[in-house]
Amino acid sequence: SGSHGGLASKQKDDDKAKRPAYSPEAKRETRASKIAAEAPKDVLDVSMLEKVDKQVGELEDLNKSQRAAVLNSLMRTCTIVQGPPGTGKTHVSVQVLRMMAKTINAAPLLASSDSNVAVDNIATGLQKAGVRVVRLGRPEKVRTNLDDLTLESLLAKEKDKAAKEERDKGVKAAAERVSEKLKRASSRSRSASRDSLGRRRRKKGRDAPASDHEKKKKGRDTALSDQEDQDRDSLCATPLSLAQGSSKGGKSFGKGKGRFGESGEVDLQAEHEARRKQRQKDMEMQQKILASAEVVCTTTIAAGGEILSKISFSGILVDEVAQATELSVMVPIVLRGGKAQKRLVLVGDHCQLPPGIQSQEAEKRGLSLSVYSRLQRAGIEPAFLDTQYRSHPTLAQFSSEAFYNNALNSGIDASVRPPPKGIPWPNKDA
Repeated sequence: SGSHGGLASKQKDDDKAKRPAYSPEAKRETRASKIAAEAPKDVLDVSMLEKVDKQVGELEDLNKSQRAAVLNSLMRTCTIVQGPPGTGKTHVSVQVLRMMAKTINAAPLLASSDSNVAVDNIATGLQKAGVRVVRLGRPEKVRTNLDDLTLESLLAKEKDKAAKEERDKGVKAAAERVSEKLKRASSRSRSASRDSLGRRRRKKGRDAPASDHEKKKKGRDTALSDQEDQDRDSLCATPLSLAQGSSKGGKSFGKGKGRFGESGEVDLQAEHEARRKQRQKDMEMQQKILASAEVVCTTTIAAGGEILSKISFSGILVDEVAQATELSVMVPIVLRGGKAQKRLVLVGDHCQLPPGIQSQEAEKRGLSLSVYSRLQRAGIEPAFLDTQYRSHPTLAQFSSEAFYNNALNSGIDASVRPPPKGIPWPNKDA
């Protein structure tokens, strides 16, 4: 981790210097930092350590501080990543989740944030990085370009796939039945032909009148030939009609009840049972989709939904954690962490906007304090992203001096961020 700071950091250092080494606060700090620094069991193997270190070093699209933040997130139980505006917090979050899923095989993972915008940004990055991601949430709150990643869209695809497989299965079964009928009809026809040939040879003359037995046999041969023609015609039936015949037990028509009882009225009980079974199938499909995902993206509050109750996440990342209330962040950590969780990554910046608390009473009782700030006060030092690529260097310099203890650098030249035309800026005389 790098240095971080600002006025809040300086005040914190002063408080630590004044605090006696034997104080309870100092003991809690030491214990919290030790727990956070513990290495997860899945990276204790020497070969895994070397693999992680090598792959992080090969991330050429990340700067040194970003690679350090990714490495900390993979090698520690709890990591705080502090990223000032424009330093690539979302990009780092995507790389952390990608390497957890692909390199360490720590899936399934949960990526969460207090806002839908932040969740969508992470989901977009994961999709581009080739990670299997499911966007869980209300469809109207999800960005339109992520519709294919929503649980509703994936469920619809699974249902269409299952229906197609059922139709194909019905077509195959119907074709096999028709083929078997043709074989039997062909066998009977060949047998009848042999018998007819033998009788003709035994005839004394062509014009001899046929016996009653021969007439009956000839009628049966004609009937067999007609049946064979009908069976061949049935093979030419459309797959849809064959599937429909199969789904109805091979009958195209009948007096089955279906949705209607014997009186012709709707059978409510049967319809209710059919809907219940369909809901059960949908739930099973949804669980299958979520279980096959490498990362599930949702908001902190939606993470408490019943649909995720059966999934054990091995890692949780919360973005914009400094702007979220402590209670909302506790939802994914407490409800979806469980015994399988090995890593917790909190990404944010306490020097930006604090959690939005409208109740003064709640603020007085401490609900305006974020998990980010609480853990930082407990002695867990953040990994600081020290290079910004968004603002004009002059603007970034002010932020660096006022909030980040001169630790924030600029990764872009001033020529890339020209001032708007017609405005004399910066004005040296002002």
